Amino acid sequence: MKHRIITLALLGTLVAVSPVTFGQGRGHRGGSRSTSAAIISSAPVGTSTAIDFATLWEEEKLARDVYVQLAASTNLPVFSNIAQSENRHMMAVSQLVAASGINPSTLQDVPGVFANATYQQLYQSLVTTGKAGLVDALLVGAKIEEMDIADLQRMISGSSDAGVRQVLNHLLQASGNHLRAFTSQLSMAGVDYSPQILSAATYQQIINANGSQGHGDNGAHGNSGGPGTRQQRGGRQAAGGSGNGKGRGGR
Repeated sequence: MKHRIITLALLGTLVAVSPVTFGQGRGHRGGSRSTSAAIISSAPVGTSTAIDFATLWEEEKLARDVYVQLAASTNLPVFSNIAQSENRHMMAVSQLVAASGINPSTLQDVPGVFANATYQQLYQSLVTTGKAGLVDALLVGAKIEEMDIADLQRMISGSSDAGVRQVLNHLLQASGNHLRAFTSQLSMAGVDYSPQILSAATYQQIINANGSQGHGDNGAHGNSGGPGTRQQRGGRQAAGGSGNGKGRGGR
């Protein structure tokens, strides 16, 4: 029963956080979370998992911060929609962090700033790459979601806590929806996408999965607003190792 209460509290965070919270950039500090935080604080998780949760929080933040930048540079709705979803994920993961015994106030929610040096470098590289062109931006988005999926799969396989696994599986499902949204946009741009991190078999399984359309965590996050004209799509081969999209005409 305790696991079920924890899971419901965290899943509620995933679907109930207002986009206004995202707009104010408050992340885990914003909103009314005292009730659910109190519930999960009675169920601590092992220290090694706490480190994973803190790292996962920064990974979700990396996605959000990059997508905010690319939403501004491309004007594609897919980036702003998914950025809001990533903010909800940050708030859910911050509660897992709290349950693991780490004070969530130690998580630094400053746009573009990361405690993890690897994520700091990735942020700068991915933003630079994504701003080179619309296709480059979509390739960056797909790469981030693949990275998220790979890490979530690892955490799920290493966790024995049913409640934690359910929350992580919800995040995994959302990341699959995000990946399908980005690859759908790439297909509309005439790009055949190849996975950059996941195995071909895992990637294909995700692409073939059924994802409902829409703007929520369970949807494809609004595949409206095409990626522009051929002239606008320049820079098919993205820098920084994220250019695994192939133009259909030049294979």
